[in-house]
Amino acid sequence: DTGNHILRIRAIVQAIAEQMGFATADAEALGYDAMLHDVGKLTTPHTILKKPDHLTDDERRVMEAHTIRGETLLGERASMQRAARIARWHHESWDGTGYPDGLHGSEIPIEARITAAADLLDALISTRCYKQAWTYEDAFQEVIRLSGTKLDPTVVTAIELCNRSGVLCQIFGLAPRCAMG
Repeated sequence: DTGNHILRIRAIVQAIAEQMGFATADAEALGYDAMLHDVGKLTTPHTILKKPDHLTDDERRVMEAHTIRGETLLGERASMQRAARIARWHHESWDGTGYPDGLHGSEIPIEARITAAADLLDALISTRCYKQAWTYEDAFQEVIRLSGTKLDPTVVTAIELCNRSGVLCQIFGLAPRCAMG
């Protein structure tokens, strides 16, 4: 699951970035950096990562700390600074309710805002130990619903355009008719 997740994240992030006007080479590099968004989970206990029930407050704090641990792991290399920013801030929310720093709006680096949206869409359509997979349609509508609260509206608009073009259907291996709206 993790391997497929990070490959889809790379492709989704690249597609969104291209839609937002990033040069192809930069969008591709951003996709590769985004693959490392959850590297901090390597230091999270397996019992927490695979817990099928709700996390306790203490377990949630340990889980949320993967963002800071990821930044620390990646930030040691000059070539990984963008990946480090993604790792730290991909759980921040547009409205300031995210973690670890409660950043809001454009305070959140664009690469983290793009990765957050891609990660959410992929997480929703994926089965996890604590939840069933959503349909593509329901997950896509949830991304739209979270525009302006959890997600950057500009990034959501780019996702909508990626959906209309059919590129998301290709990434998820769905029939071309999955593109909505």
